[in-house]
Amino acid sequence: MGSLAYVGGDEAVVDFTGSKPILDMFNLKPLSGRSAAYLWKSFYLTEMFTGRTKTLLAFDW
Repeated sequence: MGSLAYVGGDEAVVDFTGSKPILDMFNLKPLSGRSAAYLWKSFYLTEMFTGRTKTLLAFDW
């Protein structure tokens, strides 16, 4: 479906390779920079198991 790469700080890159029809349907463009970093962080937080881990990670950012 695509790739997310966290570059550091508030920077990330999103590649939606293979999802061109979805991008066209919603009139979306590939992301980079701060908006991609927030997207990456939100996906990363959903992968954490416990609420404690999610809270500690959010405060660390």
